[in-house]
Amino acid sequence: MKLPGRQLCKAMGVSWLFLAGLANSNPGQAAEPADLLRDFSRDQLIVVTGFRCIRFNVYVANDREQRAQGLMYIRSMPADEGMIFLYPEPVLISMWMKNTLISLDMIFIASDFSVSSIIKETEPMSEAILDSEYRVLAVLELGGGVADYYAIREGDQIIFPAASGT
Repeated sequence: MKLPGRQLCKAMGVSWLFLAGLANSNPGQAAEPADLLRDFSRDQLIVVTGFRCIRFNVYVANDREQRAQGLMYIRSMPADEGMIFLYPEPVLISMWMKNTLISLDMIFIASDFSVSSIIKETEPMSEAILDSEYRVLAVLELGGGVADYYAIREGDQIIFPAASGT
């Protein structure tokens, strides 16, 4: 029997207080250089994959300007950090790696906050267009190789309390 994301995390000892308190937590600043991301809010989310609940500290790109900046010029980012790009409604996404110095995994998130597709280990500084394939409500960028390390797959669930309905 497959449990929905929240029930699975709860069964694994991740309390509702923890899930509800993610937005109130104070994740550490770790991406370098940090001053490039000072205008982004910080939050946490959980990726539910198989029988694991993996927590990530994320920078939140809420508006057009922040989504355009993304992780450009960031030199390093720990495996438990990332950036989530939020859109007001599901859209087809096209991105590139211009001025992005590190390889990324791009996890495209459907309106039900399931993983719809993943582009792994992007090429830094590339101007090749990377498409979402489907209309998505969000994109989670993690360091290149992190999706494989944690076995994140299409269909996995994202729990992000800051976004309504997750």
